[in-house]
Amino acid sequence: MQCKFHQNSISYNDISPFLTQLQSGVREVRFKKGIIISTSNLTSNALNAIEQIRSTGMGIDIDEITEEDFIYSRIDWEKFDPTKTQDEIPLCDKKKPRSHQTEAINATKEYFSDPKNARGKLIMACGTGKTYTSLKIMEALDSKITLFLAPSIALLSQTFREYAQEKSEPFYASIVCSDDKVGKSKDEDNDDIKFSELPLKPSTRLEDILSVRKKAQKENKRFIIFSTYQSALRIKEAQEAGLGGIDLIICDEAHRTVGAMYSSNERDDKNAFTLCHSDKNIKAKKRLYMTATPKVYSESSKAKAKESDNVIYSMDDAEIFGEEIYTLNFSKAIALDLLTDYKVIILAVRKENLSGVTNSVNKKISQLKAEGTKLDKKLINNEFVCKIIGTHKGLAKQDLIVLNEKNKEDHNLQNQYDTAPSQRAINFCKSINTSKNIKDSFETIMECYDEELKKKSFKNLKISIDHIDGTMNCKDRLEKLEELNQFEPNTCKVLSNARCLSEGVDVPALDSIVFFDGKSAMVDIIQAVGRVMRKAKRKKRGYIILPIALEESEIQNLDEAVNNTNFKNIWKVIKALRSHDPSLVDEATFKEKIKIFGSDDGNQSQR
Repeated sequence: MQCKFHQNSISYNDISPFLTQLQSGVREVRFKKGIIISTSNLTSNALNAIEQIRSTGMGIDIDEITEEDFIYSRIDWEKFDPTKTQDEIPLCDKKKPRSHQTEAINATKEYFSDPKNARGKLIMACGTGKTYTSLKIMEALDSKITLFLAPSIALLSQTFREYAQEKSEPFYASIVCSDDKVGKSKDEDNDDIKFSELPLKPSTRLEDILSVRKKAQKENKRFIIFSTYQSALRIKEAQEAGLGGIDLIICDEAHRTVGAMYSSNERDDKNAFTLCHSDKNIKAKKRLYMTATPKVYSESSKAKAKESDNVIYSMDDAEIFGEEIYTLNFSKAIALDLLTDYKVIILAVRKENLSGVTNSVNKKISQLKAEGTKLDKKLINNEFVCKIIGTHKGLAKQDLIVLNEKNKEDHNLQNQYDTAPSQRAINFCKSINTSKNIKDSFETIMECYDEELKKKSFKNLKISIDHIDGTMNCKDRLEKLEELNQFEPNTCKVLSNARCLSEGVDVPALDSIVFFDGKSAMVDIIQAVGRVMRKAKRKKRGYIILPIALEESEIQNLDEAVNNTNFKNIWKVIKALRSHDPSLVDEATFKEKIKIFGSDDGNQSQR
């Protein structure tokens, strides 16, 4: 065992004596396992050295216990006293199912008790405890072999930790991942975590999976395989090699399993997400599809796929996905006080008024580039500048004018609307590069805005913005999320990202999210919106901010502008919300929740 209480990263040189002795042994004693306990991250060279030892065939395994493992353990650190010898380590109480979770568990148990029901859907809004509910469903069904499928390593990691902490009885587990590009398409930033950050060593080796299964059988314990959808083919191969049938498949984020099953091999990356549907691929007695956002294809899309000789999976197909066993949508979760309500702010910023600011910004960036900044000047155009300023105003609730249906200032609505500035926000962008540019340019743009328009935009609220992505190590990401949770007076903390905070990340104190540019998939939008609806003390509602840059003519005809194809992604957000929140079907409620704002940068008489 090697313990390192370091502040800085642990290098290969720091652990090389330990690794050498682990391989050579001490006199006649040979080691089968080593444990490295550290409070900081390991460098890539150190991680590579560990992986080399694991793959040498000497039968030596190495476990890493990190700061994250201590943080997410069940140890009650407030009661723990390291100066005293304790017979038992004080542990936090385990969760108990809440009433809505008990309903879901009982409904699922009853549904699957009918031999005719082998597939079913569990629809639960983000933040209502799907993962914990799925664990208790698995235990209620007494599944001996369970396959849990998720679209990313990060979600697998979170699920494994939740299962391990909240289990009623011990189980054996294997984590199956194929490579560190999980969840990444050809044109998409890879925002997933690294293999080394998984709480259990992952593998795709059939002998590893079968070996753990054999141990579980010997001790009559449950065996759970946690796998990414991308590695589902290895489960099929494991069954062919002797794993046997699976009692229950739990498909998390099941909306990711819809779409076309292409007949050619060109789309293997897409096929992996649909392997779970058929017994021809993976044999299972029962399948549970879990999502907050069921994805349904139109009849025309289905017909088009059929013309191309493709199979298309849609979540309204009961033959594949089964019936809805239990549904808890956003509006019901809000009514039950499980989630906080939300409002949408569409912030229209005039391009013409800010062209001078953009010129000033570009001059400053040229100076900064000479000093070695990594800002991408191509991204920082007039529209980018307008969106940054719109983001600031939306978070600060400053210089805003509520516009009525005729795009005129509506004082009555303004008096009714919350004016308190945001304290914690997440910003979603289309790419990691855009997110980095927002972080690096935000302060410069607002300084130029103040200078050009003779304003003092920072007088009421300081925006402290940082960037996060999946390439960062776990310790850094945890620190950034922890920093986001810390309160500072007259400050709004913003964490900017591409996708790594949209699924499975819980920041209850978050009061705002910003869609800096349109997200193409409605499901991604709903997942992101779920981040801002988590309950927290003194939190009345969450805000969804959409900053858009408009020409003067578009400000005058706002309804036409937002219906223009240039703003179709803005309406995608609203349509997505409406399709998953039945309360928005009512026109009055729709208009109350979704407000159009103008920015008071002069020329008010023209509104």
